[in-house]
Amino acid sequence: MVKPECQDIESQLQYARNELAIAQQDWLAEPVNSGNKQRLKKEVTRLYKQVVELEHSLRDCEGLPQYPHPVRALLNSVVSVSANASIFTAGGASNVPAGMTFSNIDYVTVEFTFPDTVVGTVVAGVPPFTVTNFISAKTTSTVVGVFERSTGHIDLPMARFDVRQSLNVAANGSVDFMPLTTRTVPSPMAPGGILTGMPLDRSVIPGRVILVGSSVMQGALCFNGTSVDLMINGVLSAFPPA
Repeated sequence: MVKPECQDIESQLQYARNELAIAQQDWLAEPVNSGNKQRLKKEVTRLYKQVVELEHSLRDCEGLPQYPHPVRALLNSVVSVSANASIFTAGGASNVPAGMTFSNIDYVTVEFTFPDTVVGTVVAGVPPFTVTNFISAKTTSTVVGVFERSTGHIDLPMARFDVRQSLNVAANGSVDFMPLTTRTVPSPMAPGGILTGMPLDRSVIPGRVILVGSSVMQGALCFNGTSVDLMINGVLSAFPPA
């Protein structure tokens, strides 16, 4: 029960949270190449900051301890991608500087970003008149999920990646991993039908995590409906204490 003198702040916070949820839905529903998507992204960022500030004010009004300082980390990763399209040579990349931030009480909130990275190729044409089409992917915005401090598991309920092709004549697309997680996910391509991740390691290789996801590509003309598996095997430069 919120103190009477804090009820106005609590009402503002609930309103801001609702506005943020609506803005996030609008942003996700907007087509990848829409000119309005950048404006919606800025609105999501603005509302997120407003929610954080109101949460701080409410806890201060209630006399509760503030959240610990966020732990911001580089997730230096080896990325592996596989797909069931015969024309798509899936691959991966090393030393990919993804990012993670752990915040809120018990560091329960985790934010994830993935930079623009080449993850596969397509060779188009007939020899000797061929051209290599590079396929790259990146998160469309900061992906928000949950960190389970007791087990080290990370769960990102929905991680959307933009998928771009280097050939201007080729259509771009996207892929939604629901979820991207350190647990297990079903996969039509993985041995045994399961991809297995790994929660935060604090002893053998401190900071190591493996995120996995399996989904279907959307929008890209050549790859619409293509099954895609993703594995991000990385080591965090910093992580919350046990």
